[in-house]
Amino acid sequence: VQQVTDTRVVSSLPLPSPLKLTAEMPRTEKQVGFVAQTRLEIHNIIHGEDPRLIFVVGPCSIHDLKAGLEYAQKLRAMAD
Repeated sequence: VQQVTDTRVVSSLPLPSPLKLTAEMPRTEKQVGFVAQTRLEIHNIIHGEDPRLIFVVGPCSIHDLKAGLEYAQKLRAMAD
């Protein structure tokens, strides 16, 4: 059987787990509040209690951490 998966992959590194990331970058109270407020706003939009629309953008997966961070920075700049 001929191999057809990852035939051109030179190397790969696993992404850090969510647990490792949260240990390395603990959340601030401001961030926790932002997430809670945003979740409430999204809930209200989905249930028709808020007239705004939601757009989900971004890559379907992140295979290159540097490129993923650059993409996030560009989205952040647009949001500001």
